Amino acid sequence: MDEVTKKLLFHEYILKKFGNAVEEEKEKRSLAYEVEYLLEGKTSDQENLEAVLNKMLLIRMGLNFVYLQTDTAKQAEAGAMALALATAVALPMLEPVVKQVLLAAWAFGESVMDLRSLMSPENCVASGKTAENWQLSLSSLMKMGTSEDTQEGADVTDGWDYKSYLRMLLFLENGDHLTMRTLDRVEQNLIYEKGL
Repeated sequence: MDEVTKKLLFHEYILKKFGNAVEEEKEKRSLAYEVEYLLEGKTSDQENLEAVLNKMLLIRMGLNFVYLQTDTAKQAEAGAMALALATAVALPMLEPVVKQVLLAAWAFGESVMDLRSLMSPENCVASGKTAENWQLSLSSLMKMGTSEDTQEGADVTDGWDYKSYLRMLLFLENGDHLTMRTLDRVEQNLIYEKGL
C-alpha cells in the first residue's frame, strides 16, 4: 500500500471511531468533538470546534470570493453600492477599493451561511457556487448578526457535508500530530469508559 492510501485509510478509521460536532459518538467520553480535537489538540470541545470552523470558514470564503469575481450581476450590485458609499464620503476614487471590500464581506457572509448548513446533520454545501445556489443577498448581509437575521443555511443535493471538510482538514494535518492525538484519545477513552 502506498503512503497516501495508508493515510486515507487512517483518516477513515478516525471518522468512523471518533465523534464530531455533527455526529457525536454514542459512548460517553470526556470530549464530544473528538475529530476536532485530533485536528486542533485544544483542551475543550468549544476551542477545538471554533478552530475547525475558522478553517472551514476560510476555505469557504476563498471559494465564495472567487465566485463573486466571476458573477457580473453581483459585481454590478456591489459596484453600485460601493459608488454610493464612496460618493457619500466625497471620495468617489475609492469606489474600486470599497467594491472589493464589499465583495469580501459578502463572501464572508455567504461562508457563514455555508457553515450554518454544514452544522446540520445530512446537509451539504455546494463545492462551487452558482447564481442559483448563492444564498445571501447583499441587503441581507447588512442584517447578519442582528435580531433580523433569521436565515438558515440551505441544503444542496450534491456537495460537501461537514465530514467531507473534516476529511480535507485531516489530509492537510501533520501526520505525527494526528497519530499522537489519536493515541491520546484512545487512552483517554479507555480511562473514561472502563475506569482504568
